[in-house]
Amino acid sequence: MQSIHFSMIDIVLIVATLQCALVFGLVVIARALPTPSPICRHLLGLLFIAIGMDAAAILLVWQADVRAALAPVAGLVIAFASFAFTAKGPLLLLFVQTLTTPQFQLRPVHILHLSAFAMALAVAFTNGLDIERITYSVESDLPNPGTNTWWTLMRLVPCIYALAAIYTLRKAPAVYSTHSTNDQYPYHYWIKALVWGFFAQWSLNLGVHIAGNHISFELANTLGIINDFAILVWVNALLFYSFKVIRTLSPLQQHQIQVAPAEPAKPVADVVAVVGVAVPEEPASEVFVPEVPAPYVIKTGMQSQPSYLPRQQRPANNFEEHEALGMIVSGIDDKQLHLQHTLNVDKFSDAVELPSREVSRLINAYFDCSFAEFINAFRTYEAEQLLSCADHADAAINDIIGRAGFNSKSAFHRFFKRFTGLSPSEYRKHKSSNKD
Repeated sequence: MQSIHFSMIDIVLIVATLQCALVFGLVVIARALPTPSPICRHLLGLLFIAIGMDAAAILLVWQADVRAALAPVAGLVIAFASFAFTAKGPLLLLFVQTLTTPQFQLRPVHILHLSAFAMALAVAFTNGLDIERITYSVESDLPNPGTNTWWTLMRLVPCIYALAAIYTLRKAPAVYSTHSTNDQYPYHYWIKALVWGFFAQWSLNLGVHIAGNHISFELANTLGIINDFAILVWVNALLFYSFKVIRTLSPLQQHQIQVAPAEPAKPVADVVAVVGVAVPEEPASEVFVPEVPAPYVIKTGMQSQPSYLPRQQRPANNFEEHEALGMIVSGIDDKQLHLQHTLNVDKFSDAVELPSREVSRLINAYFDCSFAEFINAFRTYEAEQLLSCADHADAAINDIIGRAGFNSKSAFHRFFKRFTGLSPSEYRKHKSSNKD
């Protein structure tokens, strides 16, 4: 049996392939990574597999010893390479859509993403291509229309999908604003940099292919080596994004769906109220009914609270969640965290000693709003107090913005108008006219 000798570049590709397989196991099988939705988890795992297959396909196609060993199944190898090279683009786009589209679901129409793979197989079949022919024509500089068409397809399709993913990211600010309180949620730059990075890498592949007839084989080989190292770099960048950033995202559908209030309970004769829970009286025997703590009410210092201020809509399901809700409320009442200019969900979570994902989940589940709406509602109330206070009658709007905890003028005006129905200047004028 012929021995196979691997170069340093080959080892880089092998490491990238094994790393992708390991991450797939952690993300999809072990579920070690929180994700906004199950479909996001699965598509992220499949994206890692596609990138790993891409690295493996490069090794199978261009490593001469491996190629010789697989000569008996050369047709199957080109089918594998066709799928590997065309699958990464659609999976990147679909993964981005799970982060930017509420309630994203796979639909039958998405099967059209396999069109490029089908076209690649058709080109290979009609031109009698196999793993030997697609490399021999390139390495020997012999013209072969079928080979050129196949490689053009392999290099062009991922670039098109990367551009589509970049276009899809235009929705990111609206989605990420639910995780930030001042239009400064920093992590949305990571997914943008990640997608642009993949686009740059795949564009390099396309550029080398297009310029292949006009540059030396040595230069093309050098650019290919750079691309191989880039695969490992972007695998680790995606790994960082997955385990550092995506865990901070709450389920998108919870940010978009207004939770309908529960229907009032029908009157029941002879009931005993137990801290907001109605329990039918049991005259025949004593029944122990665990006391459910009443919902928290965040203190504002006002006799009548503004209707826009978040309120706990229902009692906690258990005492653990009740205690966690108490810690969140304490972050507003006692620590006044909403007045910090640079506050985000991570900093808030650190201050109240809860996981950031749990904070987002509890606020969504019990206050029926997102983290940004929760924090900015109390900031808006603070701004209301300042605008209606005689001591701040001459204070500039920018000063009010800073004192209320906002550090973005656009966020201040957007939330103030949304919650009060008036612009800050209109509100101040309204309050002044009432006093007169």
